[in-house]
Amino acid sequence: MKNQKRQAGFTLIELMIVIAIIGILMAYAIPAYRDYTVRAKFGECATLAGGLKTSVAEYRYANGAWPTETLLGYSAATDLGGEYIASAAVASATGAITATFKSSGVDPALDGLNCVYTPTLPSTGGTITWACTSSVANKYTPSECTGA
Repeated sequence: MKNQKRQAGFTLIELMIVIAIIGILMAYAIPAYRDYTVRAKFGECATLAGGLKTSVAEYRYANGAWPTETLLGYSAATDLGGEYIASAAVASATGAITATFKSSGVDPALDGLNCVYTPTLPSTGGTITWACTSSVANKYTPSECTGA
């Protein structure tokens, strides 16, 4: 008998099926990954506002008025920003904290948009509650924040 070597490998059809399956998986994975990264970038807004909420509430309870970021010892132009946030400001009339995303380079879903944390004083004393609104699409905002 002759020694015949058997060739091992994949057929063209098998390779095409594998490539098609990978393509289908990528069609779902890429948009999901993008949404995940935008939501993570939006988290910087919540983190920045979280620190300011404590300062704003303490100032309100101590002084009976809403502060500005200057009264809290910050400069909106230089101190209150981050990797994705250009600036944050505190409205002296309402105590609302507005964080604005950088205008370019962050993500098209966030560029130049903002998130606003608005305080509500309880009528009978107690803890200030905060409501979050944003100009960012709802699918990118956390559940406690309503978007555009």
